[in-house]
This record gives sequence, C-alpha cells and structure tokens, in this order.
Amino acid sequence: MINCEGLAIFKKVSVEGETEVFFIVDCSQLEWESESQGERPMGMELAHSTTVELDDECNVTWELFEYPVGSGTPNHVQHELNGVVLLHDFEFSFDYSEDDIEEPFKD
Repeated sequence: MINCEGLAIFKKVSVEGETEVFFIVDCSQLEWESESQGERPMGMELAHSTTVELDDECNVTWELFEYPVGSGTPNHVQHELNGVVLLHDFEFSFDYSEDDIEEPFKD
C-alpha cells in the first residue's frame, strides 16, 4: 500500500498580467496503478503511477519506483507536469507485506 502524507501545491503557468491560479491536491484524490518493471539484481522493481486533472488545461502525473520491493520508501519519484509548476509535494512511503506485492504479479 502506498502511504501519502501532506498536500501537493501547484501554480498554473500563466501569461504575464494574468491572475495567478493555484491548485491544491489532497492524497485522497490519488488512484494508483502498479506494474512490475521486471527483475533486477536485488529483486523485483515496481512502478506506481497516478494522474490528476487539475482543470481543462492542466494535469500532473506522479510515478513512484520501488526497488527493491519492500524497501519502504520510493527510490525515485518522477513528475510529469502539464501547464503547472510544482511548489510543494507529498511525502510517500510503502507499507505492505511481501505477499501483497508478489500476488498480483505471479505468472
């Protein structure tokens, strides 16, 4: 399970003179998808991603990479920002048993 704490705050990229627009995203708005990235020397790597639409023009995608599985914290967090600048991000960690992780990816 992905634990998320705090808020993510974004500022819309605007043309000079326009009113500044800010977006606040709460952890409850995130719906995660996970997929195996395959085996590496220390075991399986998982990638977790979610996208939030902020308005008709702006969205953000988070990608968390967990390697090795069970490490407790993401070893890499990647953002894809469309029309916004990230001002403050969530804090992420993982909390689940190894059985929870392996079951969805068994052959």
